[in-house]
Amino acid sequence: MKTRDVASGICLSMSLRLATIAFAIAASITAHAEILEELTYNYYTAVATAGQPLHGALDAASPIRENDLVFHGHTRWDVTWHFRWANESDGRCHITAATVTLKSVIRLPLLRADSLKRQQLFDRYLESLRKHELGHHQIGRDAAKAVEQEILSQPEMRTCKLLEQTINQRATDLIAGFNSRNLTYDQQTEHGKTQGAWLTQ
Repeated sequence: MKTRDVASGICLSMSLRLATIAFAIAASITAHAEILEELTYNYYTAVATAGQPLHGALDAASPIRENDLVFHGHTRWDVTWHFRWANESDGRCHITAATVTLKSVIRLPLLRADSLKRQQLFDRYLESLRKHELGHHQIGRDAAKAVEQEILSQPEMRTCKLLEQTINQRATDLIAGFNSRNLTYDQQTEHGKTQGAWLTQ
């Protein structure tokens, strides 16, 4: 029996690292799977002066701009996967181990306000904005789990090349679907407005 490491992945964007272990039976061999998760926060700083609306101060400071629109928060997540296989003398091939890695980066604002009242208003807004961005991170977590399950669900195939191609294509298709979920999430929440991430002053 021969074994080989295979690496493949796709990129879609204080650290948190979690790992879960899953098991599946394939061709009488126990395949081990692991999900590694890393969440990082990056911040930019806005300065609010007297008479300036908070949203104006944040708009001016934000580096997050897409399609001529300014956003105050952003989440980028990347999912990659690696797997090991074993093949028999007749060429049949099955998965023996897999690792799926999720790396998320959330960018949020900090504020130097001109009054305690406005700082408190911003703090409430920031908490709602963080909640919205964590929703995007959760979509990334769901994507990583789906890729893990897809790898483990693959049956023994007649060649390792076929197994590799099948896994990579199906995982890539899954990631594309979760990218669409990101867009739908923003549409449904109006980029966090329905979750309280909205400033009127």
